[in-house]
Amino acid sequence: MKRLITCLFTFVVVLGFCTQSIYATSAGTDETNNNSFVGFDENGNLIQYDPEELEEELASSMVSTVMLAEETKDVTYGVVNFRTKASANEITTYTNCTNGEQGYINGYTMSDGAYLGMVNGKVKFKAAGVTGLVDASEVQIVDYANANTISCYKTNGGSLYHYVANLISQYSNYYSKTYVGNKPASLSDNATYYSYDGHYFYADFKTMIQDYKNGVYTNAVNSNAPYYNYFQYLPARTKTSITAAQFDQYTSSQVSSGKLLNAGASLVSNQNKYGVNALMMYSNAVLESGWGQSQIAMDKNNLFGHGAADNNPYYGANGYSSVDDCIQYHAKVFISESYCDPKDYIGRYYGSHLGDKESGINVKYASDPYWGEKIASLCWEVQNGLGINEVNAYSIGMANGSVSYYTNPGSNLLFSSKNVGAYPIVLLAKQDGYYKVQSDATLNSNRTSVTQDNGAYDFDLYYAYISESAVTPLNSVKKESKWVQDENGNWYWYENNSYVTGWKQIQSKYYYFDSNGVMQSNKWIGNYYVGSDGAMLKNQWIDDRYVDSNGLYTPAQWIYNGKWWYRHSDGSYTKNDFEDIDGQTYYFDGNGYMVTGWRQIKSDWYLFNGSGVMVKNSWSGNYYLEKDGKMAKSKWVGAYYVDSNGVWQQDRWIYNGRWWYRYGDGSYPRNKFDVINNNVYYFDNGGYMLTGWQVINGNWYYFDGSGIMAKSRWIGNYYVGNDGIMAKNQWVGDYYVDGNGLWTPSKWMYNGNWWYRYTDGSYPTSKFDIINGATYYFNDAGYMLTGWQVINNNSYYFNGSGAMVKNAWVGNYYLQSDGTMATNTWIGNYYVGSDGCWRG
Repeated sequence: MKRLITCLFTFVVVLGFCTQSIYATSAGTDETNNNSFVGFDENGNLIQYDPEELEEELASSMVSTVMLAEETKDVTYGVVNFRTKASANEITTYTNCTNGEQGYINGYTMSDGAYLGMVNGKVKFKAAGVTGLVDASEVQIVDYANANTISCYKTNGGSLYHYVANLISQYSNYYSKTYVGNKPASLSDNATYYSYDGHYFYADFKTMIQDYKNGVYTNAVNSNAPYYNYFQYLPARTKTSITAAQFDQYTSSQVSSGKLLNAGASLVSNQNKYGVNALMMYSNAVLESGWGQSQIAMDKNNLFGHGAADNNPYYGANGYSSVDDCIQYHAKVFISESYCDPKDYIGRYYGSHLGDKESGINVKYASDPYWGEKIASLCWEVQNGLGINEVNAYSIGMANGSVSYYTNPGSNLLFSSKNVGAYPIVLLAKQDGYYKVQSDATLNSNRTSVTQDNGAYDFDLYYAYISESAVTPLNSVKKESKWVQDENGNWYWYENNSYVTGWKQIQSKYYYFDSNGVMQSNKWIGNYYVGSDGAMLKNQWIDDRYVDSNGLYTPAQWIYNGKWWYRHSDGSYTKNDFEDIDGQTYYFDGNGYMVTGWRQIKSDWYLFNGSGVMVKNSWSGNYYLEKDGKMAKSKWVGAYYVDSNGVWQQDRWIYNGRWWYRYGDGSYPRNKFDVINNNVYYFDNGGYMLTGWQVINGNWYYFDGSGIMAKSRWIGNYYVGNDGIMAKNQWVGDYYVDGNGLWTPSKWMYNGNWWYRYTDGSYPTSKFDIINGATYYFNDAGYMLTGWQVINNNSYYFNGSGAMVKNAWVGNYYLQSDGTMATNTWIGNYYVGSDGCWRG
């Protein structure tokens, strides 16, 4: 009935279309399930079941204890039997209660689910994580008391195993014993538990059914800590630390032939290019191709069963020119552009993890609801077999329902996931109420939109932000560090999900890794030397060079390691003492570091400049450093006296938001004028220097922006005298300033009529006045006249601007050079009469 796998056919039918490097051997098919039946035996070996034998086994086991769905009104605690089809090629379809979408299960790979009652004539069940409704004609209901074998979980030796039922009418009849991983801390060892989602475990079957019906997990033994199989819920957008050489090493330890041999380099390179975890692809290939030894793999280089369809998998399967082309197609087209694309045109995205029937690739990829769990089991086995630990290398958070992804926290929506239950997201960082996460979708270069049908993935660039409330963190990142050796014998150090480069301290030794991460040995790295084991050498001679306790070779020289110190040629250095170097004096502290700035050494103060050189024979601010570098105290230095603190006190300006002036004795001027450097200033009651116009003792003074009092000059239309006081009611040269000190120049004024204001404020009345070369006449009110006017018995004409017309005709009248109208006289060839009018 079953055998260890040496030739394993695929579970699934995948995309039937071809790329340039793919050839099809039959007509293309839509994506659907393919029926291959694989499990694990008691020893963890992959086994292949013969579908015909499974069918015969079912036919011979039908018993009267099976209660049909229409007779289930009295069933309180029951099991849904999915293994009812006569043919192993038939599937059972159902409707997901969460999102209303259709799903499918092959009952030959999962016999049982939890029976939750009838809803509108349909059977409600829970199995492989999904709660669904299935037609009553598709399944059978078995009372729990009559179910002799049901699926369960068992713990043993710190491990958790999933026992998947085969025939529920038989006793201890299991289809697969799948290694799930390390036992959760909340579960006891050597115990049996029930669960149809793999997250919440129950010690009692009936208690589980009751919780399921109530839509809660209150009575689960781990009600506050749901379990998520790390590899089953690890998003594809991650990287494994396993090298190409390690993959090949593990394959060769399992088989001596097959197309999976030497595929490690292709798996890792396509992981890095298309963003699909190489360990997940490797384990998928193991399951689908039987370690690369299936007929499809051997004849068509097809490791994943792409295109293998229904009852004719071999002829429907895609063919590839090489294994590399197959792996590239799987990573690029099948996973990155399809199952990782939230906008996938046929809706295959339920999260990029392996998953089950509720979320993940398993939803659409496989009719076996535990396909994802089986690949995850192989991931566990590979890492354990290689003696490494990938678990918790990434920080994972679980999301439920539709989640919005943004370019930046809360801005520019990139995409929203569909209503998917419990799917994982890689958490990178936390910021302002958001998580920075690894995007399943490929993005454009500035992360403002999703790109489709590209496949290439940039782990550093393709990230997004989701609300902190949308996800529940499962773990913190475990930053594993380890040595890794490749197939050429090169050593690497792996930590924080990448290989280090440059210098790295590992335990108590330093190693150097080049730009490719390869450890260097037996060579100089700058002024350091690494020995045959790669460790930096210390305290020994290497040829004619000596490396000190820090591994450093240096001649006598200045050395900087955050601070400056001076290394003598023998490796020693000065501490707590002065040292003359190249004609300059320096001081080194108790750790041997050069000091700068002011330093008290014993009872004396010294000053060392920014380069550490002692200052001598020089003033520094108000302090004087003598020829031996000591600060002078209580003595005259030339014309200046320094006190017992070494300070030379001087009058000086001080600014603390406003300017004030400090005398040498510490006092300062208040409410007074003061002459400083031949300039006059005034200080207010608080001692602060004033600026601008100020009234002092009834007089106005002006102080410029520097506080200097203005003297003997105009400030706008005001004048300050030699004493600084603003002049009033007096002439200043040709200018008159009024009682407010304001000089206003002579000018025309208009208040309905024009009049002329002199600089002293007076104005002409009943008189002529010459202004800017023109003659005007002002009446007794002082207003300028226009038109014909008789003044002192003479007629004059003033134009519209008030200017007297002279030596010109105005109509038939002539105005003479003095502006008077001519009468009884010849004007050239014209004669004007006594009325001044010329009549032709």
